[in-house]
Amino acid sequence: MSRTEPLSTTGSAVSAVTGHAPALDDRAAALPPCPITALDAQALSRALHARDFSCREVMQAYLARIHALNPRHGAIVNLADDDVLLAQADEADAELSAGRSRGW
Repeated sequence: MSRTEPLSTTGSAVSAVTGHAPALDDRAAALPPCPITALDAQALSRALHARDFSCREVMQAYLARIHALNPRHGAIVNLADDDVLLAQADEADAELSAGRSRGW
């Protein structure tokens, strides 16, 4: 491959320059598949309203993902304490149990 030959993917570019494929981040590779974080916004809203998952479970799933991935990527620069976020999730669960929805 020459330097001017187009590359179809980022992995190919790394392979062409370094001679090997890029390694996966160990934390990302260690994350088991999560049915909650895989849902899009509409599906997550439906699941919450159907009580398939609690708001606390959703928050726990996303916090686990943030704590695993953010140290490397630094996408979130200011995150509230887990206890505060879980308390907010518990409040949302109580609202849903009482038949109130915030519209999500």
